[in-house]
Amino acid sequence: MSPASNLNKSAAFAESLLLEANRLKSHRGRVPLAELKRYLQDFRALEHHVAALDPRHAVRMALESVYLQVQEQIARPAHRYQFELQDFFARALPTSFFALRKELAISITLFVGFALLGYWMVHRAEELAALFMAPEQMEQVRDGKVWTDALFTMFPGSVLSVQIMLNNILVCLFAFAIGAFYGLGTLYVLASNGLMLGSMLAFTYAHGVGERLLYFIPAHGMAELFIICLSSACGLHIGDALANPGALGRLQAFQVAVARVTPLLLAGVAGLVVCGVIEGYISPNPAFSFSMRIAIGAIWLLCFVLLLSGALGRLFFRKR
Repeated sequence: MSPASNLNKSAAFAESLLLEANRLKSHRGRVPLAELKRYLQDFRALEHHVAALDPRHAVRMALESVYLQVQEQIARPAHRYQFELQDFFARALPTSFFALRKELAISITLFVGFALLGYWMVHRAEELAALFMAPEQMEQVRDGKVWTDALFTMFPGSVLSVQIMLNNILVCLFAFAIGAFYGLGTLYVLASNGLMLGSMLAFTYAHGVGERLLYFIPAHGMAELFIICLSSACGLHIGDALANPGALGRLQAFQVAVARVTPLLLAGVAGLVVCGVIEGYISPNPAFSFSMRIAIGAIWLLCFVLLLSGALGRLFFRKR
């Protein structure tokens, strides 16, 4: 066979293999095993075609390009979304959660401590509530009203949910991002939110409407406050990585820390979406009793913690 015939044969073979590669790439569903075996055999044959040509020949360069495209497709890992989700919920998420248990305990302790401090401060000196509450809120409370009473009638539940979840997501992302200032920014977020909650409770109880504010909080507040502390724990982890990078160096330690906390941040954002729905439709609705609100809040918090721990992920994917 003449050299020209060999070149034509090699070029035609490469073209057919490239068309087959594109067809398999766009194929939906399972590909028969026999078809995949034949495809791999053709790939090995193309390797022999390339090796038999002169390295300086222009046709060989074209064949090498085809060969590299097919090799890239074969070497590319398969995307199995079920297994990727299983890996996220059953391994990556609980690994991050348990790795940050110390920072989470610190965040919860600080938040509760600042809330108690805010309550004590306003209980001792009522005028200090002005540091954490808007003047119109304070006037409403003095008139025997709570600003949460009219939420259900003033805004549709859908609008209220979107506003609340966006605000909470921004707060949590801010608590995480500002941790880049060696964790000091995250401490500020914990302090400001804890003091605000404690001062509001103290001021409303001082004017006889505290139970109505407390009536509003449980359904969404248990998980919401936990997620704020979780985001703050991520911020503290980032700050600690920058302050104590060890042998890695600050840049690499920062990158490792961000990769470690990313699953928790994603889960926290998703959790806040659920909290926003609860706060928009259930918390301001007088049809729900206090005991129902406690039950909803406790169940949602328990489910969220079980999700973070990997228990729900393992249970769900085991059944599938």
